[in-house]
Amino acid sequence: MLGLGYAWSTKGGTKLPLDGEYEMKYYFSVRHASENALEEYALGRLLEPELASLEEHLLLCDECRERLRAVDEFIQMLRVGLAAAGDRTKAASR
Repeated sequence: MLGLGYAWSTKGGTKLPLDGEYEMKYYFSVRHASENALEEYALGRLLEPELASLEEHLLLCDECRERLRAVDEFIQMLRVGLAAAGDRTKAASR
């Protein structure tokens, strides 16, 4: 478990990781995915049933899709930086 807060979604009685933010959309309150849930999703670590709930939410929520894009970009930059640091370490040890 990720240690996140959860609430029941309006579809299928599934649980969705929440960060406590609200948005009025389509005449009902929608909670956005937590940063932890987006990071776990981007890293491929989010498991069912949270995975299905988050993917369903991402289909409907522009804001969370944008936040996920930012998380993906950050992770990619970290990977590039770590790879470059590893290359420098190998070159220095020769």
